[in-house]
Amino acid sequence: MLSKRQFASAVGATEKWVDNAGRILGRRLSRTPSDARWLGLVREITQTFETTLVRAGELATRAIQLDPHSPPTPIAASRDGALRLVVDLERYHSRFGVALAAALLDERHHRGPPAPRAQRVATSPSTVLLGAAARGASVIRLRAFASLSPAARVAALGEPVREMLCGLVRRGVACVVIGDVAAVARGVPRARARLEVCYASDSCVPARLADLLVEWNARPLDVDGDYPFVPDPQTVADAPVLALATRLAAVVLRRVARAEFAALVEVSEVLDFGTVRAPVLGLPALIAALRNTRLPTPPSAIPELEAAAALMNRVDLNP
Repeated sequence: MLSKRQFASAVGATEKWVDNAGRILGRRLSRTPSDARWLGLVREITQTFETTLVRAGELATRAIQLDPHSPPTPIAASRDGALRLVVDLERYHSRFGVALAAALLDERHHRGPPAPRAQRVATSPSTVLLGAAARGASVIRLRAFASLSPAARVAALGEPVREMLCGLVRRGVACVVIGDVAAVARGVPRARARLEVCYASDSCVPARLADLLVEWNARPLDVDGDYPFVPDPQTVADAPVLALATRLAAVVLRRVARAEFAALVEVSEVLDFGTVRAPVLGLPALIAALRNTRLPTPPSAIPELEAAAALMNRVDLNP
């Protein structure tokens, strides 16, 4: 079952709208993906055609019962047949799958402001390393990783990560590597790291990404594969977050405004991964992101990044 926040996010509405819609429709929503899929279509119909929720619910039920791979299908018509309401089910299911996958990313999200974290004061590298060890970080592994090049560190994750970065660069998608892969490139080992990037909002990008997603055989991450996914440029353009499973590995693509992207570039550095060069978020920015997140993080996550920064300075490497 989805949380209330996840359910509303997948529907594309606020939690209050979902509660009100359930009362008006006289339907007890079970907060399952199937209920979210149905209610999402109800909302699309009401917003587009300015009809009542009850009528939209009837039309959505009729559409959802059709084969999801059906071509654009009429679900309502005027008495004389002059006007028809046609639903492109493949496009709707594709858009909903993207919204649901993005909602599922925040499974452990909690309400309220970020939990207070003690701000670390300036201290010696040895004290930072001791503190990281006390929080469960393996300083031995961190030391070994610090002696490697960024290319060798990312190679430990397997070739798919580099191949996907090559694809983004080859297609001309300006992006910055963030998240766990950025941490690995900066010297923090991760057993499983999902590629996550922020890319610049640009009119040319949706078409380029759509072609790449077809090449990757992409599908919404952790979403029922019985429904179609057609990654056309419009679907890509409408999705601020694309959480996808591909033939290579899982990837999360986050679209940001140009000003925000420029700010990310400012705190990043282009690293050489052997077969591709790409901007990677710096350690201070990665630490700040973890300090400000609403998502719970392992106790060792921030100390590991701080220890990596200390080790990079001590071994005089260019991370």
